[in-house]
Amino acid sequence: MTTMKSERIGKFLILYGRDKHDRVVKTIFVDHIPVVHFDINNNNERKLAVIELVEQGLCNQKMAGKLCGFHRNTVFKIITY
Repeated sequence: MTTMKSERIGKFLILYGRDKHDRVVKTIFVDHIPVVHFDINNNNERKLAVIELVEQGLCNQKMAGKLCGFHRNTVFKIITY
């Protein structure tokens, strides 16, 4: 993966890059450990990332939504269904 951009949100480091299939992927790190990795244009991968972040206890639903590009109410619906 070639890195294009990085940002920090709270305790999370986010790297944007392109994979070998030229998709834009987002990798979220906590304490320098990658915890989720997803294609930003694939809704199902983003939903799985939200579920992983919340179920692992890494963040609350609001922060998971912010990290994965969902509104907090949408995250609530994803988690409860």
